[in-house]
Parts: sequence; C-alpha cells; structure tokens
Amino acid sequence: MDLFEIRRAEDGGRQRIPGLLVSGRGTLLMYNEARRGSSDWAPMDIVLVRSCDGGATLGPVQVIARGSEELPTVNNPVMVEDRLGRIHFLYCENYGVEGGRIMRRTSLDDGLTWSGPDDITRFTRPGERNVFALGPGHGIRSRQGLLLIPFWEVPKSFGAPLRAHGPSVTGVLFSRDEGETWERGETIGAERGLVSPNEASLAELPGEEGFYMTVRCADGRRAAAYSPDGHGDWYGCGPAPGLVDPVCFGSVAAWYPKGPEPALLFVNCESATDRVNLTLKASFDGGRTWTYKETVDSLRGGYADTGVDPVSGSIYVFYETGRGERLYLAVFGGIPGAGGVLAAYGADPPDQRRDQN
Repeated sequence: MDLFEIRRAEDGGRQRIPGLLVSGRGTLLMYNEARRGSSDWAPMDIVLVRSCDGGATLGPVQVIARGSEELPTVNNPVMVEDRLGRIHFLYCENYGVEGGRIMRRTSLDDGLTWSGPDDITRFTRPGERNVFALGPGHGIRSRQGLLLIPFWEVPKSFGAPLRAHGPSVTGVLFSRDEGETWERGETIGAERGLVSPNEASLAELPGEEGFYMTVRCADGRRAAAYSPDGHGDWYGCGPAPGLVDPVCFGSVAAWYPKGPEPALLFVNCESATDRVNLTLKASFDGGRTWTYKETVDSLRGGYADTGVDPVSGSIYVFYETGRGERLYLAVFGGIPGAGGVLAAYGADPPDQRRDQN
C-alpha cells in the first residue's frame, strides 16, 4: 500500500467529506468540503484536486462550488461519469432548504474545466422534504447506462425542525438520459426496520444481477439493502452481516479484475465506538460474507470513499482523519483473492471498463 497526504486543515477549518471518482481515462478526481469551521452548516467551499499518476503528484486546488453570504454551506459533493465520458458534479446549497438548491455542473475534460451550475432542485421533490443531501462519496453508472446517486432526506411528514438531520430516509436519485433529467427512487426507512438511515453508497453487484447499497443508521448498525434496478423494489434490508460501524459514512465499489472472481469492495472504520481502524474489505458473494480485509489506517479514520482505476486496476481509498484535520489517499495494487493477486484488468464484460464504481 502507498499512502499520500492530499490536504490538511488550516486556520481552524476542516477538510471533510471526501469523495473520489476515477475517470475512464484513469484520472483521479478527489473532492471535499473545505469548511471554515467544524459544523455541518459552517461556511465552506467545495474543492477538487486531480492526479494523472495515481496520487503521486497533484494538480492545483480548484474551487468548484463556493459558499456565499446568503448560502454559506455548499455540501455533500458527488461525482459520476456518463457513457459519453462527461463528468457530472452534484452538490447541495444549505442542504436544499432556506433558499438552497441542488446543483449540477459538468466537465468534458476530466475535471480541468467545468460548466456553469444547473439547478436540478425540482427533481428532488422539495415540497415533500426538509433537508436533502447527496451521497456523499461517488455515484455509479450501471451496465444499462443509468446514472445513480444515493441521497438521504428528512420528509416534511415527520414533523422535524427544518434543519434537523433526522429522522431520515434514504434512496437513490437516478437519470436515464445522461444527467439531463433526474428521478427520485423509492426510499427506505423505519418501515424496513432501519433507524433513521442516511448516508449511503451503491454498487452494481459484480458477477450477478442487481445492486448492493450500504447504509449508515442512527442506531450504530451498518445496514445493507438490495435492489434489482438500483433505485427501487428494495429487499434484504437489515443489518449488514460481518460489518461494524461507529455511525460514520462508508463506501462500496464493484471490482472486475483479471482473476476469475470479481469482488465487492467496502471501506469504513471497523470499530463500534470510534472513528479509527479504517479497513478495506472484499466480498466475493455480493456482500453476504467478507472474506478478505486489509487495514488502511489502524489509528485514524473517518469518512472514506473508495474507487477502482479502470486503466491500472489499482484500488483507491480517499479518507479523512481527526474529523477533518487531514485527508489521505491510500493506493493498493491488488488484493489476495481466490485466483491469486487480483491486480490488473483483463477482458471486462461490455461497458464495464468505464463503469465508475
């Protein structure tokens, strides 16, 4: 494993909520909230750094969303790449309340330049909810070409204060037309036995049909849910076997290596109490069991996102420590699996080499 420090907090601020996208060309895009305080509602910008060599060298820091005096909080950044190679960057202003919107920008050059912001709030049913947040982390493109981004929200029907982050439900925002329009999928919550589910990460199941979603829940149980299409008809909702969680965001990604068995990857803090012991796991049976694990950082941890390089086959983990004191990138060349060291891509199924997981 190689470890690179990407950013560190300065002047009392926080570098929080890391997200990671690996483009079809192998460019690494690492983005996060640059907070000027510790609160989720602190004034902040969203910043991006790019790397074309697996994190060894970094491009300049870009501010890709800027908080304003009227709307100081720009939060929960998520990126996803469509079939045309266009990168979509979605984020929220003030969690979609108090005049805040849900916004989208796009890039045609692997994140070097970006379009102006496009307001997509109308697709999130603002009349039915209070706060709304994307991901965080990354979105995915399905083998059928759908763009899928998990979200969580607090329905107005729950009667919570406008800025409250719970009780909440989680679901998936999806697009059938390369991000031009979006639909809000079926949400899951207490009716499925999940206690205020919120931050989620989604992957298309490698080697079988369907999708796997990992979910943070307020009661400290890491939950899992399955869907045939990635946005509805959820089944198998409940505690995730073999996974412990300190009530923190964790991330999943599908991996299609050269070896005989594709894998589902998962990263989080493997602790029931503290944001420490950041661990990468692999499942070869769709998240039912986790037969491989590798410690990323035994003493530190926090929010973490994972992704796979479609060019080199490397596995990346982008994570925060000390609740935003520093951001690190861990790079793995492969993992020991049933077929030996799974370290390089081979002949992938059609339209999977460029699937951002």
